[in-house]
This record gives sequence, C-alpha cells and structure tokens, in this order.
Amino acid sequence: MNSIPHLKKLTLLFIIILLWDKSAILYAKSDSLPYKFYFLIKKRNWSPEKHQLIAIKDHDTKYVLHAQFIKIVAGVFGDKVRIINNQVWVNELFVGNLKSHTLDSKVLTPIKNQTIPAGWMFVCATHIDSFDSRYVEFGLVHINKAIGLVKPLW
Repeated sequence: MNSIPHLKKLTLLFIIILLWDKSAILYAKSDSLPYKFYFLIKKRNWSPEKHQLIAIKDHDTKYVLHAQFIKIVAGVFGDKVRIINNQVWVNELFVGNLKSHTLDSKVLTPIKNQTIPAGWMFVCATHIDSFDSRYVEFGLVHINKAIGLVKPLW
C-alpha cells in the first residue's frame, strides 16, 4: 500500500490545525462542483478575482437562506453579462445554459443583460444544474460576502 497520499493528507491536516482561525475544511453538499471537500483560506477585506474559487457566506437567495456557497468568480466590476440563445456569457466566457426551473420545480428567472457594478461579482459553478448568478433568484454577489479562497481537496 502506498503511504504517500496518506502522508500528504496528514500533513495537510496538521497545517489546518495550526491555521484553524485562518482556515477551515468545507464540505460541499451539492453536486455543483466536482469535489466534496475543500480547504478554505479565510481572508478579510479583499476583492476576489476572476476564475478564483471562493466561499460565500450570508448571501441569502430567494430559495436558500443562511447557507455557505462555494462558487467560481466568473465576472467582476465592468464585465458584461449577456444572454444569447438561452446561454449566459460574461464577456467572452460561456457560463452555462439557462433552465426554467430548479430540480425541485422552483421557477428560475434569467439574469438580465448588464454590466457588473462596482463591488459586485458574478459567480457560478461547473455543474449544469448549479444555482448561481445566472438567475435573478440567486443574483450577483457583493464582494463583502466572499470569506476566502477555496482549494479542492478530494
């Protein structure tokens, strides 16, 4: 049995214990992203950048309250959000197709064409059924709701 992967996980666990107030292990309950466990590096007063994987807290949506989300930053201040043929684009980045309902039959309203305002970001995930900024019910996310960078573990 190869003990190198276990050694890496134990080393990571040791680092997490040392940095507990500045980090955390997150468990993703949904299938929106490919991994289930993530390492959170908490940050204060920062502005997430495009393509970063981040944790979001206190962003209450129409259908989900008091949850923590893990999402990818797809758009920031000044980026253009466009709907073309039922597809969402942020500048030249294809974000995903639009759906009319959630998996449990709740109505989804497409986001409007817009320029992302200062202090806000467009977030998404890789799964086709992700509940994210493509929909008015989730909306854009204020940057002060981002609590840190996230790294996939396993």
